[in-house]
Amino acid sequence: MINAVRLSKRHRQTLAVDKLSFKVETGKVTGFLGANGAGKSTTMRLMLGLDNGQILCLGPCQ
Repeated sequence: MINAVRLSKRHRQTLAVDKLSFKVETGKVTGFLGANGAGKSTTMRLMLGLDNGQILCLGPCQ
């Protein structure tokens, strides 16, 4: 399970992700939909540890 809690990321003056929270249950296929610039890639970078943020993984998550 992945539980993202209040993810936020700012690129200079632009707020890319603002207090995003979500939960992905074990065994569920999950995708992100949104317009260009909506923060999809930034959220994935936060989840993968390529940017600073808070991600809680219960189970394998590196």
